This record gives sequence, structure tokens and C-alpha cells, in this order.
Amino acid sequence: MQRIETKYSDRRRHSRIELVRSMLAAITEGGVSVTCRLRDISLSGARVTIDHPMALSADVIEFVVDGIRITAEIVWRSVREIGLRFVDPAGNQSVQLFERVITGAFLGEPHRSSCA
Repeated sequence: MQRIETKYSDRRRHSRIELVRSMLAAITEGGVSVTCRLRDISLSGARVTIDHPMALSADVIEFVVDGIRITAEIVWRSVREIGLRFVDPAGNQSVQLFERVITGAFLGEPHRSSCA
């Protein structure tokens, strides 16, 4: 039997938008917030870079951008980056945030990126 590799990007349900300039955001766990930068976003999740690495013990956190609060699950992490999956991707908050990003309502005009 031949092994077929599945790339991480092949598992994404939605195309992502990569930001030309990162947007300030915050991750809150147990009442403690850390500043982060939104790097890319899709309807179902986001990738953020943490400004000051901290140990996040929870798998579910609150993600805040421009006053929009979204409950998100941490699906992967490295020393400075975290991959988030929005708990309710069809929810009003994540759709509102995604619409703001694709219309350029935040810092800079985003552009589409391949899922590679």
C-alpha cells in the first residue's frame, strides 16, 4: 500500500487571508492577557505571534481584536506562534472580524495567500 501524505494546509476548510502588516490583538486565559499580533485569518481560525511568550495551560482561550471577543481553541503552538480554531466559526464575532480584515478596515490591506 502506498503512503499518501496529507499536508496541514490540505485540512483547512477555509482559505486564509495573510495580513501585509500584523494587527494587534490579545489572548486572555484565566484573567491574564498577553499581547499578540494577528498574522493571518480565515472564517474558522487564525495564526498569531505572541509578543512576550507565556505558558498557556488552557486549550481554549479568549481572542480579542479591536473589541471583538472570540472563543478559540489552540490547535498548535510553537515558541512564538499559536494556531487558533474559532469555537463557533459561523458565530457573529468571527464573521464580523473576518469581514473587517478582508475589507481592509484594520491596519493595511490584506492579501490572499496560498495554503501551502
